[in-house]
Amino acid sequence: MRKWPVPKEPASCSTCVWGVIMIKVTIVSTKGGVGKTTLTANLGALLADLGIRVLMIDADVQPTLSSYYSVVHPAPSGPEGWPQGLTKLVHDAAISSDIISHTAIENLDIIVSDDPQVKLPNWILHTADGRVRIKYALMGIKDAEIYDVVLIDTQGAIGPLQDAAVLAADFLLSPVPPEILAAREFLRGTAGELYKRLQPMERLLVANNLRHTQRPLASRATESSNNLRFPRCVRQRTYNIPHAADNSPHGRS
Repeated sequence: MRKWPVPKEPASCSTCVWGVIMIKVTIVSTKGGVGKTTLTANLGALLADLGIRVLMIDADVQPTLSSYYSVVHPAPSGPEGWPQGLTKLVHDAAISSDIISHTAIENLDIIVSDDPQVKLPNWILHTADGRVRIKYALMGIKDAEIYDVVLIDTQGAIGPLQDAAVLAADFLLSPVPPEILAAREFLRGTAGELYKRLQPMERLLVANNLRHTQRPLASRATESSNNLRFPRCVRQRTYNIPHAADNSPHGRS
């Protein structure tokens, strides 16, 4: 049995929550090609470079995030010959050390997507508690005992796997490129259909992150921009995020 990672101590400052609670963020959009994987990978690397312990979960059947960074210590191989990862996490509803792969970036680990035959969404659909298994797997990790932040990348289409990733999160982060089709799809799909689809889960107390989704978007955007604050430890550095084709981990100036 592989041991759990023991990264260096997390960053600390008077305005940070690192080391106190584990924050779970799902990067979600019902439109493909808006930069979810690029955002997940770069955000994970930036946080890890700050000393924040990050676990990325590739919850996309196309394993782009799984190959974004070099893996120096992959998880043991599963039945398909891939390193174990997402499939075992969902089937067991638990996170164990033998599904964690360690990237070349210190403090940045990943649970890879290992479903090349795309069986997992159908399994989730036909399993009574399938949509809440990622949520309860993450609840099995004691807050901030091992990781400070969990970032979950998703596919760009509504489906059971995306539902499971959304229900597991404390916060949802949705990239919207500055063009009209992406904006319309955000309003129609991500902010509209996704909420309607998962709203019944609120009654089971597993969809608290969707509670305020129907507030007027314009007022929420204005409020967010006015109240945006960053911990001092984040403001200490300015980063240049490279283009995805660069394939370099992260830049810093």
